[in-house]
Amino acid sequence: MGYPQGSVVLADDLYKDGMRPYFIISNEDRPFRHDAVTIVVMSTNNQSYSVEVQPDRDIVEGRLNKTSYVKPWALNTLRIDDIIRRVAQVSQDKVSDIFRESERYLTPINS
Repeated sequence: MGYPQGSVVLADDLYKDGMRPYFIISNEDRPFRHDAVTIVVMSTNNQSYSVEVQPDRDIVEGRLNKTSYVKPWALNTLRIDDIIRRVAQVSQDKVSDIFRESERYLTPINS
């Protein structure tokens, strides 16, 4: 099953015990999109440079229980089979904000 860009999904934490939410940043053009997605880590801890997602303003489907923060520098790949469930869909405006912030960390540095 594929998940659309802007989905918030739950899966096992990649670095410690427990589950955590992930924001799917990849789009339908991603190679092997039915096997894996490119994700960005989400947290309820606000850190500098994170993008805030407010449940009552930025969610267009499903729900988040708390204001969450997308860490646009924390990109990774997640196998579709490792996703437990989809919990929300983020608005297109917020998806664009998150993408712009992530792009900032992927742009080559001019020497």
